[in-house]
Amino acid sequence: YKKTEAALRAREQHLEQLIDTVPAMIWSMTGAGHPVYLNRRMMEVTGATAETVTAPDGSLTLKRMIHPDFLEQAERTFAGSVATGAPYAIKYLQRRADGTYRWTETRAEALRDEAGQIIRWYGVSVDIHDLITTQTELHLRKQELTRLVDLVPSFLWRLTPDGAPNFFNRRFIVFLGLDEGCLEQPQTEQYAAALKAAVHPDDADRVWAGLKACLSSGRPFAMRYRLRRHDGVYRWMDGRAEPLRDEEGAIIQWHGLS
Repeated sequence: YKKTEAALRAREQHLEQLIDTVPAMIWSMTGAGHPVYLNRRMMEVTGATAETVTAPDGSLTLKRMIHPDFLEQAERTFAGSVATGAPYAIKYLQRRADGTYRWTETRAEALRDEAGQIIRWYGVSVDIHDLITTQTELHLRKQELTRLVDLVPSFLWRLTPDGAPNFFNRRFIVFLGLDEGCLEQPQTEQYAAALKAAVHPDDADRVWAGLKACLSSGRPFAMRYRLRRHDGVYRWMDGRAEPLRDEEGAIIQWHGLS
């Protein structure tokens, strides 16, 4: 009996060490949503203690961990999970022990008894601040590049290795008179039809033959030709394109400017 009891204590100690060492904040609540446990990492990161969390007003301690802008959403989402038993998941700014806030993702699932009643909620909170910050920076950069591409006083376009157009900048779309809904996603067939209709009949054979030769050889495209504007007026263009290659030298795209 003593050996069994010692083995159980050793196993319990091992599990506690594992839970305290794992690089995540782990916690549990009763089926009604009252906090009962925080692992060591969560206490170190947030400054909360087991005593304050398990006290009658322990939920207030948890509320102080959440940025005021996200508190209502967090409470509403968790209340919905407690009522329905659905898994809990939310991203929010979490207050740290030093008073700073960092983006955190928290998920929790319910443990049920044999009758299906929820007896515990087990959750994990993971720091995703660097990920969110990077994604935000990339999104802002993408927006900036998109504005640059659309505002540059030229027509920018892109072709597949086979020569199918899969991108026009806004200025080119407006020039051709296409539906600006085309900006939302590539519409290769519509772009190809618009180009075919826009090239002046007297220039068409020369343009398509020159483009075909460049696609076959990989040489840069450079040619002057006329394109029909949305109002029916033809304008002379100086069109140029260069291939973008992968590490093996294979062409993966053509980037052009008119």
